[in-house]
Amino acid sequence: METFFAMGGYGVYIWPAYAVSLGLLLVLAWQSWRRMRQGQRLLEKLEAQNPRRRRGGHVTTSGDVG
Repeated sequence: METFFAMGGYGVYIWPAYAVSLGLLLVLAWQSWRRMRQGQRLLEKLEAQNPRRRRGGHVTTSGDVG
């Protein structure tokens, strides 16, 4: 097992590179999750401020929603 972790003498470089890569991926995932939550809160706030519009309908020439 020690041979595996030593990686032929290059383990000193490989394992820190893996650690940095994993750390960056975790930071990116956390930032993405945080921005998604911020967007959801903003959407909820905006939807609460504005009345809900009917979806899928179109306005005819007479002004009726169809």
